Amino acid sequence: MLKKSVLFLLLLFSLATIGFGLEDETVITETIESSGQIPVLMYHHILPENQRLALPYNAAIISFESFKRQMGWLHDMGWTALSLEEFYDALTSDTPVPEKSFVITFDDGYASNLFFAFPTLNRYNFPATEFIITANLEEETRKWDGKKLSWKDVEAISSVFSIQSHSHTFHQMQEGKPLLAVKTQEEIQEDLDFAWKEIDRHIEPGFRAFSYPYGVASETAMEVLNNQNVRLAFTTTEGYVTKESDPLLIPRFSITPSVSLDNFKTIFIQNLPESQDLESEYNLETEPDQTMDSEIDPEDNKDPRE
Repeated sequence: MLKKSVLFLLLLFSLATIGFGLEDETVITETIESSGQIPVLMYHHILPENQRLALPYNAAIISFESFKRQMGWLHDMGWTALSLEEFYDALTSDTPVPEKSFVITFDDGYASNLFFAFPTLNRYNFPATEFIITANLEEETRKWDGKKLSWKDVEAISSVFSIQSHSHTFHQMQEGKPLLAVKTQEEIQEDLDFAWKEIDRHIEPGFRAFSYPYGVASETAMEVLNNQNVRLAFTTTEGYVTKESDPLLIPRFSITPSVSLDNFKTIFIQNLPESQDLESEYNLETEPDQTMDSEIDPEDNKDPRE
């Protein structure tokens, strides 16, 4: 009888242990409303550190090594990059998203994103968005010269990047003000219509999003975007996206060379419940620029067009 009792207790303990294991494997999801906020990252240009340092300081250029550390850390910590469609659904409905969700965007369409951002994002299965200035793109592939993508390049990265508009020719200033802030509604409509036609001609038409040149929105521009069925528009204002955020005034965190890995982590740590043991989970004591090697894996910048 005693043996049977012991065996019964052992069976109960085993079942309880299995139950806890299954609970740990459950993917936790929640709505923006319950999580409070989602960070959107803004990048521009990525170069290997030795090339970046050879140029005059430019806040738009971060090192390839830093980008790899950032994406690797997000992957290792279990963060999920949302596509634009997933992000929009989470913002405008009760669609649940993984607890640790974020969005990746790139402005201006630099060719370096083909060689340095694309392979890293593909490795971690992180979708991203490329906002292109369509007037700057050429039809044929050209050898990377540190400048802008070609349409062939855009097609090559479209498996990872959602290709969206940063205007056709309106990424310019007039008397110290962005063109979107001074041009008429008809002029804005004409420029943005042409940009969408170019994108639709090279990439299959679909979900539409826009990044305001210089991050400056205007009521006139927002009215044009509404007319064009643009669902999301992104500014350069810093902050998190919440359920109260206007879909046409999405804030972002600009990732510049001055953002260390510890600075980068705080964007995401502040987005989590206070009850979590943040210091131990996120290892805030690391010295990011010294603990990771700076060598570039040849596979990381292999031409994805090959």
